[in-house]
Amino acid sequence: MSNPSCSSCPPFDPEGMSELAVICSLICVCNKKPLKSTGGDRNLKQQCVNEGIRWMHRGQQGKNILPEVGYNMYKSPPEPLMMSDDPTQPIRSWQHRYNRTLKSLPEGQSYESGGIRIPDIVITEDLTKAPTQDNIRQIVEIKFPGDKWGIGQKKAYEKIAGKSRKVKELSPNRCGCGDETDQKEPVAVPHQVLQDAWDKERDRQQQLQQQTPWRDVGIAVVAGLAVVALVLDDLLPTGATQADDALIPVAGSSASVAASRAIAGFARAFSVPVAVPVLAP
Repeated sequence: MSNPSCSSCPPFDPEGMSELAVICSLICVCNKKPLKSTGGDRNLKQQCVNEGIRWMHRGQQGKNILPEVGYNMYKSPPEPLMMSDDPTQPIRSWQHRYNRTLKSLPEGQSYESGGIRIPDIVITEDLTKAPTQDNIRQIVEIKFPGDKWGIGQKKAYEKIAGKSRKVKELSPNRCGCGDETDQKEPVAVPHQVLQDAWDKERDRQQQLQQQTPWRDVGIAVVAGLAVVALVLDDLLPTGATQADDALIPVAGSSASVAASRAIAGFARAFSVPVAVPVLAP
């Protein structure tokens, strides 16, 4: 069993404290510098943590830390809603989760609110198996400032985990992020090396979201077509005069500049992600 913690982290423990420290590292970054919505008017703190976990997965680290696993609460114990071709990967689409749950209901029974529960994070014992109750080490619910437990939410998570002690709440305060006036003893200590790496990768992802190289591709194509049209105009028998030849360098220049910007944009879009810190086995 792997222990997804930094090389400088404390030794592995059965209650997932090392994993909690990893999650806290992401929480501390995302609380201060969350991802932004496309319009830039909303802070996406939870999505920021989820992206941090997926970034770690791409770096082959922390694969037993799963964000947003849906559970069919009509099953006993609740059943994780996973991809058919890969039981270690949660279904991401809400409609897909709903359809899978609906098909499991007895004839005549209708779906009711709360029939699907989606904990923020599930930490598994064995990363090669589905996050069923017997493979759950911890369920983690993240509460950023202003977030509250929903009606029946905690009880449902305890039902998923099988034991109340397997459900933990994490927040910037409980993670010791250092930005709270009433700072408490942290549940887990964040790792600076992981925070720094995710901070840089988060910035890279945010910049990519804001870049629009396709606009410059469009300009380059239109300007290029303009050059072709002007040249053809002179070749055709009905071509008027050479007066429009003066426009060819202008259109060509626009195409060149736009193409250069587009190439630069694509280069940034495919820039190398920040490496995930090496984690201890």
